[in-house]
Amino acid sequence: MKLYALLILIILSLSGVSQNHLSIDFEEVSGSVTALDSISNSSYSISNHFGSPERVPGVDGNALRLDGYSTYVDLGNSSLDSAQKELSLSLWYATEAFTQNGGALISKINSTAGFELKVSPFGIVQFNFYTTSSAYTLESTHPMDRNSWYKIGVDVDLYSGVARLLLNGATVDSLMLSVNDSLIYPSNTSLLIGRSSQNQTTNGFSTVTANGAIDQIVLQNKSLPNVYYSLPLFISLDASASLYIDPSIRHDGDHLRPQFHPMPNTSWTNESYGLTYYKGQYHMFFQKNPNAPGLFFMHWGHLVSSDLVHWKEVEMSLAPSPGWDDWGIWSGTTAFDSSGTPIVYYTGVDGQKAGIGRAVATDSTLLTWEKDNSNPLISNPPASYNHMDFRDPYVFEHNGMYYMIVGSGLAGNGGGILFSYKSTDMENWNFMLPIFQHNNVSELGTFWEMAYMFEVKQDTFLLGLGPLGMPKVRALYSLGTFTNNKFVPFLDESEFKDIELIEHHLLAPAFGKDEWGEFVYSGILAEQRSVSSQISAGWRHTFSLPRRVFICDDGKTLGQYPHPNLCSLRDTVNSVSFNNQTIANGETFTMQNWSSLQYEFEGIVKNASNGFITLEFLKDTLNNRSVKVELDFENDRVYLNRQTSSPYLTTQDRQGADYIFSNNDSVYLRVFIDHSTIEVFIDDIVVMSARAYPHPNQNQFAVKCQSGSANLSGRLYPLYGMLDSNNLYHKYCDPLNLPSGLNGYISIQEQATDHQPLITPNPSSDIIQLNDAQYIGSRFVIVDQTAKIVKAGVLTKSNSISNLPQGSYFLRIPEHKKSFKFIKL
Repeated sequence: MKLYALLILIILSLSGVSQNHLSIDFEEVSGSVTALDSISNSSYSISNHFGSPERVPGVDGNALRLDGYSTYVDLGNSSLDSAQKELSLSLWYATEAFTQNGGALISKINSTAGFELKVSPFGIVQFNFYTTSSAYTLESTHPMDRNSWYKIGVDVDLYSGVARLLLNGATVDSLMLSVNDSLIYPSNTSLLIGRSSQNQTTNGFSTVTANGAIDQIVLQNKSLPNVYYSLPLFISLDASASLYIDPSIRHDGDHLRPQFHPMPNTSWTNESYGLTYYKGQYHMFFQKNPNAPGLFFMHWGHLVSSDLVHWKEVEMSLAPSPGWDDWGIWSGTTAFDSSGTPIVYYTGVDGQKAGIGRAVATDSTLLTWEKDNSNPLISNPPASYNHMDFRDPYVFEHNGMYYMIVGSGLAGNGGGILFSYKSTDMENWNFMLPIFQHNNVSELGTFWEMAYMFEVKQDTFLLGLGPLGMPKVRALYSLGTFTNNKFVPFLDESEFKDIELIEHHLLAPAFGKDEWGEFVYSGILAEQRSVSSQISAGWRHTFSLPRRVFICDDGKTLGQYPHPNLCSLRDTVNSVSFNNQTIANGETFTMQNWSSLQYEFEGIVKNASNGFITLEFLKDTLNNRSVKVELDFENDRVYLNRQTSSPYLTTQDRQGADYIFSNNDSVYLRVFIDHSTIEVFIDDIVVMSARAYPHPNQNQFAVKCQSGSANLSGRLYPLYGMLDSNNLYHKYCDPLNLPSGLNGYISIQEQATDHQPLITPNPSSDIIQLNDAQYIGSRFVIVDQTAKIVKAGVLTKSNSISNLPQGSYFLRIPEHKKSFKFIKL
């Protein structure tokens, strides 16, 4: 028995208090489905969605982890079913998140009788109970801190006529009871731990189940002596609680859950926002419901990474509080003030309307945030507009002025609008005429959410919109200028582009800059399987891999490629490759001795003039299932084909897009497979992604030439985040590792002109000299004619090439999107 429980029994014995009580300390191992009452030696079943209730470190040993919607203990009938004059209980509790209707810790109550100890939606501890004549409530005056242990005690004594509530040994509320209170009136409900016996649900999820950890419950029908509530143990206790949910344990065996994509540990997530690099760490915030895998009572979740690849979920940054944001903390963004300090802006909702608030970090790690006392900074949209909803602020700076855009739409099919504000101090905002609006609802929808805008290069701005009121939800963007406080697109005002090659799959991209100052984003890859399957899995949605963007040669199109740090995931030791594999018309090449649901394919398809090549991922030959990437060289089309992708109830379709292949009919591919996600990068220029839900046996790879013929070289890398021999992650790989023939439509290769050579002498036998100082100090790679990296480093004025064999090479400078050809003699 634990030391603490033993002390309790000794004190009760010395004070002459009856031993007729319940004592549960949850010392069982994680996954145990029962809890032991050490007094009666009875075991009680623990309800849990996953059938494996977790234990986490408690105040002394283990504690039961409550998940906010499914985990609770049903004790059935108890000795407390009869009326009594005394009742006392004590327990330890630490909360991860508060719940919309209050999470019950101990409950045996109905509408007219019984008792219940719960924590309100905003952290106030409450004890409600009935006597024969009255209903009473005891409650704390200050909210609990999240992720901290509290000793909670309740004592009701009708003999003395006093009831009291204690936190950490101090009385926080007390009541003088009526002389007419002859008995504490029982209810006929079961005694529950972790959930109210008056259950309430939203969308099928309980909203009165606690989310945190509970430990050392003592309950009895006798009053406790004062000494019990002032034991020295909880005075010296470290109050911090470890409530971490390990996804590898909770979701063990779920072959559809991505493993190297950024996502929270469990439950519901939605839009990502506020992607920020600050003091050596990346931060990505996101919409989170910690209490269930459904959309309700929203918080701001927080992911942290040192490299944009290996992510860890940390404590939530923002939660609802009484007042204007009591119904939920919705989407927003992160901006930097004049000193370079991040500030978050968010949508607060009270169930009736939305306003805009902000919060500032209280430490340099950005792990704790404090809401502004003047919130809401903007309480309503302008009354002069017949507006729809009002949400998702985005803040950017230009020429010393801060601008905020907030998504909305005009009623009566009036189209989308960005309500706009400006400020000099980021706190006091003045309304200005909308930076952009448009009434072409067939092209741009009726309402714009998750809008963003920033200067992607000098005098060129990127405006992104998430239009609603269209057949498919999309992520659109346009490049243009910011002139006279208006966004002016380079294209026609209603001609926005999809951020991916095919629409609908990636939503709400969150942009930021990486440690090299390059623009990068991640968006949500939404679920497309049945809702019941998502709920059964216990988690919903994931985020895309990080992608760098640049402006293509046409000046109107974004190009994008996988962030170079993704190479840190590659297990090069166990990779497999094939070179110059010729595939004839009607033939299929299958990679032998390969099976995986988690890998990267990198390859080049050559000499495919007028051919139709199909690369099959997540393939199961026996059942003829796969996800196909189809390259139609004859008609300059690409397809992502999921028509036979899954045995489960999910979307299965074939979507295509125009893509003009290079003149020599070759294409460079990087494809990332992560269980139920596929992301396809073509020529490091465009990307298409989707969710796919394979059977565990769909783990093969093949290439088929349906017409024409082709030559294929490639490598498949298991992706685990392997360490090299020096225990260091491989941080970087060439983002411009392209074949020599580049896409002619939106080429990112820029050759020097004859009269302005970058490299001299050229040809050269030992040294190449740089004639443009802007490139000195930049990282470079040199690739040969097969696109193999043969040298990498940092550029200086003179660079040795003496160790290279004779031949033609390309010097690539990734951060400047430059590629120059030279010859080694």
